[in-house]
Amino acid sequence: MAVLKRAIRGDTVESMIMDHYGKQSDELLDLVMKQEQNKHLSAPDAPIVLDRSVQVYMPDAPASEKPRSVTSDINLWD
Repeated sequence: MAVLKRAIRGDTVESMIMDHYGKQSDELLDLVMKQEQNKHLSAPDAPIVLDRSVQVYMPDAPASEKPRSVTSDINLWD
């Protein structure tokens, strides 16, 4: 689900990606940074470490980047 997230003091875009998507990758970083709503993050004077005044738009992750849950049944007594 796409959402607009407010940074907390000391956040980076990468840490916000990890918090939101549960993983980090170059593809997710590119996806977030290329959003029109995030053009302020690419400005020459954009800070690397963010504060509460910064909002970052987190779009839906592409299917290839969505975490996969793997469950298997384990029986220790068989």
